[in-house]
Amino acid sequence: MSGGNPQIRPEVGNTFTVGLVYQPQWLQGFDLSVDWLRVKLTDAIESFTVQQIVDQCYLNGDQDQCARITRDTSSGTDLIVFVNQSKQNINKSMFDGIDFEVGYSHAVSLLGGNERIGARLFGTYLMESSTTNFFGLKTDNTGSVPAQLFKKKANLVLNYSNGPFSWNMNGRYIGGGVTTPTWNQPNATTGAIKWDVADNHIGGSVFWDTRVAWRMSVAAGELELFANVQNLFNRDPPLVLTQGIGTQTAGNYDQIGRRYVAGVNLKF
Repeated sequence: MSGGNPQIRPEVGNTFTVGLVYQPQWLQGFDLSVDWLRVKLTDAIESFTVQQIVDQCYLNGDQDQCARITRDTSSGTDLIVFVNQSKQNINKSMFDGIDFEVGYSHAVSLLGGNERIGARLFGTYLMESSTTNFFGLKTDNTGSVPAQLFKKKANLVLNYSNGPFSWNMNGRYIGGGVTTPTWNQPNATTGAIKWDVADNHIGGSVFWDTRVAWRMSVAAGELELFANVQNLFNRDPPLVLTQGIGTQTAGNYDQIGRRYVAGVNLKF
């Protein structure tokens, strides 16, 4: 069962941010910005999937989620027959991360004409994304690939323009992570690793896209002819183990492969 919950309390959030912007006069066209963001929620409202509720109960011992599971005890099978997916307050939620962006653009004379090159790199470093239930059990999902909570993500954009012609290359880096953050963890007493799977790690991936375009004046407007190739090097996504099955549907990866698009834009 999923849906609303009349007993839900409003969540209360505290946000703290610190930012820095640097644009030096001695290097025209260069800019750098860094932002640190920390968000703490009390009575955070969540709507978990059935699998998340079952995992939190039986893998993490979360009694809040165990209370939402009903088993068939009358028939002797002890099978799960009902899971309450309605929205719930989970006591506390924490997000802590850093965003950065650095760019440079400059006029050049390589092939003649009104040329300009540029590069921009921006990304995120996730330090923590966690929830804490009312019993004090903290679940840190930082680095979880199925939840798309990658510790590191970045985009690199390279540009070149010469009058009506423009070209860009865009690289997308996804830093990988783990299938399940609670797997292969050391014992709190002995320090020995409790092995749940042989390899809980999923490596990083880089996907490249490219685009070329030509602009021309048409009557009172502007016509642009363009073509682009997405996933230029036809990079396959990694297999992500979810619910015991290796899939390529989790983790925000490119699942289609190399593809081509051509078109026309008209502005008037």
